[in-house]
Amino acid sequence: MPGHLVRLNNKNKRPSSSRPPQGPKFPPASQAPGLKCMRHIGSGSYGDVFHCKHTGDKLQDPPIALAAKVIHKLDPAKNHAEKVDIFAKFIMREVEITQSLDHENVVKYVEHFDNEKNVILVMDYAFHGDLLCYMRLHDLNGANNFPKTTNFCAQIVKGITYLHQREIIHRDLKLENVLVAKNERLLISDFGLARIMSPGDRSTTYCGSAAYCPPEILQTKSYSGFSTDIWALGCIIFCILTGSMPFGDLSLRELMEEQANGAEVGREIPSDLGIQPILNDIWSFYPGNRPEIEDFHATPWLRPFFQPEAMEID
Repeated sequence: MPGHLVRLNNKNKRPSSSRPPQGPKFPPASQAPGLKCMRHIGSGSYGDVFHCKHTGDKLQDPPIALAAKVIHKLDPAKNHAEKVDIFAKFIMREVEITQSLDHENVVKYVEHFDNEKNVILVMDYAFHGDLLCYMRLHDLNGANNFPKTTNFCAQIVKGITYLHQREIIHRDLKLENVLVAKNERLLISDFGLARIMSPGDRSTTYCGSAAYCPPEILQTKSYSGFSTDIWALGCIIFCILTGSMPFGDLSLRELMEEQANGAEVGREIPSDLGIQPILNDIWSFYPGNRPEIEDFHATPWLRPFFQPEAMEID
């Protein structure tokens, strides 16, 4: 019997002359002058990300690793004109916001190219990928390495503090949108849904991933972007410290019921760490009761990272 299996497997093998299917292709040099694609990193709903480096006159010594996000524009021949215009607005808003940012815990803009088919947004490359994959790879959570995970939480809070102080709302905060660079420096990334909002402004755009969304977004109500970012931050912190999401693996209906009923979460986190009080406030059903980003600076477990001497070292 094993012999038959061997012959069957050999019969089904791809001939040596054939090649595996090709992945997404990087735009031609005419659309991204001075960039050389090294490999494809990943794909999203509207584009692809590639590991690149500069060539020719742009080449630096030593070469700097870059990430190029290729955002595919909607084809006017296949989409309604209004949809094309709205999507184009979101693309350019992402470019403009990313270009305006300068913080050690936010992804760094390098350059961008705009052509008929794509917008290519070039940023610094994060060698360790996104935080979700990094935590899975290293089996990392607060139970087995509380100092490191606390440091990770502090870095994310610093990045969001920088954004909110500039009235920039991310609206899609999640572990997959936090990158891990060299020396475990965390970078908030992907500003495709971000926008500038004053404290009194409201939005009605459904944004983000359901597991990180507060009740007002899931119920399609108008919302303040600041408080929705805080809710998502709470989910990120909880996951970093415990290795699981606060509300578990629920359907959308079950998730909304849990949120409405004020289900207790966070019991896995030791009470002596002083984290539970702010988590309870984060997941308040009422947005006005949630803390502001600066409130995290004074919590016992994060306070050491926001002392003047710590800020100077960073």
